Amino acid sequence: MNIREAIVWLQENFYNYMIPITALCVLRVVMCLIEIRHMNRLRDKKFVFRKQGSHYREIGLFAGLFVGLVLSCVLPLKPVWIALGVVLAVIGFKIGAKKGDEVDAFWREVIAEMSAEAEKAEKLENAPEIDTSLAGFLDALDVYNDEEEAAAEPAVEEPAVSEEAAEENVEE
Repeated sequence: MNIREAIVWLQENFYNYMIPITALCVLRVVMCLIEIRHMNRLRDKKFVFRKQGSHYREIGLFAGLFVGLVLSCVLPLKPVWIALGVVLAVIGFKIGAKKGDEVDAFWREVIAEMSAEAEKAEKLENAPEIDTSLAGFLDALDVYNDEEEAAAEPAVEEPAVSEEAAEENVEE
């Protein structure tokens, strides 16, 4: 089989392999959209955050490829449309990468804010409790008065030399 026979075979069986490939592009885009929707539900219900940039890249890639493959199936000059499909796939990939990076950056900021709020709440939980009621205020005053009374009482001075040692010194 030479090259010319291979090209003739590809042209004769073009629809036999191009239509399933086109359908696979649609299927992959749908699966990426379902996965993004699933991630959004997880985020809303369980606060699970995962990167979604790769899904947006795949959506762009397969959407661009899908357009080129549909054009190649419908219009003449199939190699031109296939090449256009590849170019559109690359452009779609770049657009999807940009959109995916934006989404990931947004959720990274949300996570950072939530973790900062959680740290503040934890600091407030671990802070000593201050009783702001009248009873708490009076108890604090009583403690303060007890400390003043303890400071005002004269301290009993202990002699530097014990009584026994003083008696022994006297006897000698």
